[in-house]
Amino acid sequence: MAAARVQLWNRRTFVMPNPSNEPSLTPSADSPGQKAEKVRAGKGVVSIIGGIAVVFLCIFVGIIGYALIFGLSQ
Repeated sequence: MAAARVQLWNRRTFVMPNPSNEPSLTPSADSPGQKAEKVRAGKGVVSIIGGIAVVFLCIFVGIIGYALIFGLSQ
């Protein structure tokens, strides 16, 4: 029983990806420095898009909240 728990735990543990083989990049002849720069740029683009999405979500929720509060009072 304990061995089954350990085996189940081993399957659930997260394995850190190898930084030299970043899964977000296609195989290329770039140097490790260039690969790291591309990964950093890609993550930055994702962060900017995610930030813009959060801002628009907040605006949407604010408009709905405003409509519910002041629209129902009339």
